[in-house]
Amino acid sequence: MSQLNLLVVTPEKTLLECVANSVIVPLFDGSKGILPGHAPMIGRMGPGVLKVAQAGQESKYFVEGGFVQVDKNVVSVLTNVAIPLNKLNSSELESQLSVIKTESPSTAAEKLSHQRRLIQTKAMLQAANAN
Repeated sequence: MSQLNLLVVTPEKTLLECVANSVIVPLFDGSKGILPGHAPMIGRMGPGVLKVAQAGQESKYFVEGGFVQVDKNVVSVLTNVAIPLNKLNSSELESQLSVIKTESPSTAAEKLSHQRRLIQTKAMLQAANAN
């Protein structure tokens, strides 16, 4: 049985480089399962959970978004944020969310940054609670 070579890269480091049986990526418009022999593709990811099945175990990572490319059983995931789900703490994220909701950004740049942090924190909290 063939397998997938998975590479997960953030700007800071290569988070994961492994052989996997299957990968599920959170695309912008829904989740996509990838098995060996998958047709070549490039997709835009949204915030959500990246699931990696290997040797009978499943690893889960929160990803903020980014891009995925599949070609010849190689899955490349490029994202700004990738955090193992077991590192997310629901109570800390709820506290962060409360603080973010009380902020009042004034400039357009501050509003954009505020909105991005709000969306990311909500997505992280949802992923942590689903785990």
